[in-house]
Amino acid sequence: MSPVFSITPGSATLDDYTASLDLIIGTSSTNYYTTEMKVKELNQAIREFVDEYNPQELRKKVVVTFASGVATPPTDLRSLNRVIRLWNTTTNRYYEKVDPETYYDQDGDIYTLDYHIAALDIRLLTKDTTATTLTMHYITDPTVLVSGSDESGLNDESIEVIALMAAKRLFRNARDFSAMQLIKVEANEATRTWKGRNGNITKRLKSKYEKVSYHGRK
Repeated sequence: MSPVFSITPGSATLDDYTASLDLIIGTSSTNYYTTEMKVKELNQAIREFVDEYNPQELRKKVVVTFASGVATPPTDLRSLNRVIRLWNTTTNRYYEKVDPETYYDQDGDIYTLDYHIAALDIRLLTKDTTATTLTMHYITDPTVLVSGSDESGLNDESIEVIALMAAKRLFRNARDFSAMQLIKVEANEATRTWKGRNGNITKRLKSKYEKVSYHGRK
C-alpha cells in the first residue's frame, strides 16, 4: 500500500478542547468533572464528530494492493463509513460500498470492510478478484488524546463543536438534563455553522443530468 497524498492535518490540541469545555461548563475545577472524565468525553466526541462529518483535514488518498479480492486496510482506517471512494484508475470502474451483512449475498463491483477468518483480522474485501491495485480516498481515524499537547488532526474550527458535544455527554452522565438540553441546542447551532464553512465531503454535487436524491440528507 502506497500513499498518494494526504491533506495537512489540523493542530487542535487536548488543551484547546479542555479550555473550551471548561468555559462551557463554567468551571475548570476537577472536583465534580475530573480530568479523566473530561478527556474521555472529549475523545468520544471527536470520534463521533469524525464518524458523522468526515472532516476534510483527515482525508487521505492511497493505492491499495489486493490479492484475490482481499487487502490489508491502512492502519489508520478501522471503520467502513470512513471510506469515501474506491476505484480502479486503469478501467475507471468505481466500487459501491456495502455493509458486511449484505456483502456476501451480492455480486458486482462492491466492497466492504469485515473480519477475515483466514487473516484473523479486519480486511478490505471486494468481489472483483481480478484487481491487483485500487485507489482509495478515506478519512483517517482520529488520534486518541492523552497529553495536553496531543493534536487531534482537526482544525481549530472544530474546537467549539467538540467541546459542546463533550459537555452534553458530561451533563447527561450527571443526569443534569436541563443543562444537557441547553447545550444540545448550542451544539446543533455550532455544528450547522461548521458545516456551512466546511461542508460534508461525502455529499458530492450533482450534474444537471442527474436526479437529486434527498434520502439520508442531513
